[in-house]
Amino acid sequence: GLVQYKATKRPALPLELTRAVARLVPADGSGTAGELAQQISALVQPDGSFRLRGVTPGKYRLVGSAEGGWLLHSAFLSGRDTLDFPIEVKAGQDLEDALITFTDRRTGLSGTVDGANTADLGPIAVVLFASDRQFWSQGTRRVLLARVSADRRFALPDVPPGEYRVAAFKPGDSDDLLRSGLLESLEPHSIAVTLVEGEQLVMAVPFWSAR
Repeated sequence: GLVQYKATKRPALPLELTRAVARLVPADGSGTAGELAQQISALVQPDGSFRLRGVTPGKYRLVGSAEGGWLLHSAFLSGRDTLDFPIEVKAGQDLEDALITFTDRRTGLSGTVDGANTADLGPIAVVLFASDRQFWSQGTRRVLLARVSADRRFALPDVPPGEYRVAAFKPGDSDDLLRSGLLESLEPHSIAVTLVEGEQLVMAVPFWSAR
């Protein structure tokens, strides 16, 4: 496949290209030693190309990392952005259309929580989740949780652009939002927000209490 840089301030240098790495990561992995061993990686060549060899059949996400302040923007394989939707690699399959894109435009959400007294309530969290439920899957990059500070501030840096909903709540014992059914409970009490690429949005999020 190939690596490209979506630059707004400066072009990628050849040195940065050679320090980029492409990886295939098991889609449902949790980071155990066995799952880490299944990761396949390759250095990106000066012409922006890479080749991942020895891939066993399974469901993967194509990811990448690059030095110089570049952020991973997308990772397409067979027409699918695997950062959002993993792809199934079959035995004997040779995929040559991979395209990893890095960007220097940072998108994020920060602000304060309204209507909550952190001293009285204890820990409070803000959750940002995709409006489209098809993104509600394990390993998704579009369901993000931030703890609220004592002065009721929160920050969610480096969020993929898109349509989201956001809510502030008192978290329980588990941070597994997808399996706890919490997103379904919070959805009617959340507010819609659109994050444009390169935007650093600041807003006040109302606190919702289940009681």
